[in-house]
Amino acid sequence: MTISIVFLLILTAIGSLQRLPMAPVVVGAIVFIIPCSIAYFWNWDRMYLYAVLFTVSFTLNEITIADTGVIASGAYAWLISGIIMIAIGVVYLVRFLRKYPLPAEGAEA
Repeated sequence: MTISIVFLLILTAIGSLQRLPMAPVVVGAIVFIIPCSIAYFWNWDRMYLYAVLFTVSFTLNEITIADTGVIASGAYAWLISGIIMIAIGVVYLVRFLRKYPLPAEGAEA
């Protein structure tokens, strides 16, 4: 993960990332690899879905910006992914609250 981040930073710093014909693929792969490595090392299966959502959002963002020329046009891809992630988080919150309800007021724990 560190190697991929350093590689991306070096390419960005020297400005050659824009000249690479496969620049979106390289950046998209790095965007995919980082959450996947987090999911693997933390044994967090949900993060694989988040990795796919990050990568798809990044790709759709770049495609819509390239097609329309308007920078904000790619925000919808991030918005849709964000709504999906928030919905997943709400489901996990509701499950947690049902499993561990708050004690009644005045009751000793």
